[in-house]
Amino acid sequence: IQWGDLPDPKVGEGQLLIRTIAVAANPVDTVIRSGKFHGAPSLKMPYVLGIDLVGEVVHVGKNVKNFFAGMLVWSNGFGGSVGSQGSFAELVVRDADYC
Repeated sequence: IQWGDLPDPKVGEGQLLIRTIAVAANPVDTVIRSGKFHGAPSLKMPYVLGIDLVGEVVHVGKNVKNFFAGMLVWSNGFGGSVGSQGSFAELVVRDADYC
């Protein structure tokens, strides 16, 4: 595991930008980290671990309703499958439908 800086993620029309407050290591995270995840070749690099999170909404995408900046949310990221990575980062983008 490497620690470092990445550009802030960009928010799409149906997404939320979330500042992470708390995370949990999901069993999926442990399988990916162990190198035993069979879908590993399809992972976008750099891959940021983390699926589960609680955080504060920083920005709301154009077509998002029922969410607002400052709102606390929970997400497990499974809506986007392994593509919804990164809850171990400071800022995370998630589809609003999965928050």
